[in-house]
Amino acid sequence: MNEKIYVPSTSEVITPNDLLSYDAIYSNGNILANDPEIEGAHIHSCCEVYVNISGNVSFVVENNLYPISSGDVLITRPNEVHHCICHEDCIHEHYCVWINAGGKLLSMLDCFFDRNNGESNLIVMSESDKKLLLEYLSKFCVEKGKVNRCDPEALSGFFGLLQLLEKYRKNTVPAKKLPDAFENILRYIDDHFDEGFSIGEIANEFFLSRSALCNMFKRYLNLSPSKYIEAKKLARSKQMLEEGESVQKVCYACGFSDCSYFVSVFKKYFKVTPYKYGKQSRQ
Repeated sequence: MNEKIYVPSTSEVITPNDLLSYDAIYSNGNILANDPEIEGAHIHSCCEVYVNISGNVSFVVENNLYPISSGDVLITRPNEVHHCICHEDCIHEHYCVWINAGGKLLSMLDCFFDRNNGESNLIVMSESDKKLLLEYLSKFCVEKGKVNRCDPEALSGFFGLLQLLEKYRKNTVPAKKLPDAFENILRYIDDHFDEGFSIGEIANEFFLSRSALCNMFKRYLNLSPSKYIEAKKLARSKQMLEEGESVQKVCYACGFSDCSYFVSVFKKYFKVTPYKYGKQSRQ
């Protein structure tokens, strides 16, 4: 997201820190169920908007599972762990938009932040506004090449998207209920992932075999327990680094037993070392 947009205001002064940036893609390709190339649980440093057109998919956000239908809109904010589940071989047509805002302009993204973590992620619009949404997206989302993000036509589509998200921010669909036994496991991991336990120890805690635990994660989240835990650790590590904590403190507080391993995993996911990320996030 290289383009920075200054949004004029007649009522208050806009400073250089009041920036809005965005990027977007349109995708329409075949995907295979259980394809190892599909991105697993991950987090962003920005807000994300996913709009489904076709494809038998669901989304997991934190510990919640959202079945997705055509025209549905799924939103996530920075550091919300999420991933897409593909239930069958299909054509997965969709839009993705990534948004950053700072200063006074952060209020434009209230729909992303004015809710509990992992809740109210799935937004449903009227049929007429679904059509309007696609019109807006088509103005600035492209499959190949680059669109000028500051082009008036693209900007009108982008701000139209923000207006629709604000209009429907309370029109959300609850997540699908997961079995109580599995929710208890997820809650236990949330409360203890910083303790550096093994998958076998979690299984023992709930009187399960390791394979039974892995099968539960595969069935409900299409994810391994280790990948789920790693994503949780990385999300927390980003937050601590943004708060100014040292790399060493973050490493051990997030359940990593070795700093060099923590640095390598962090860099693999975010293309920057924890030290540089922490320094950049506080500038």
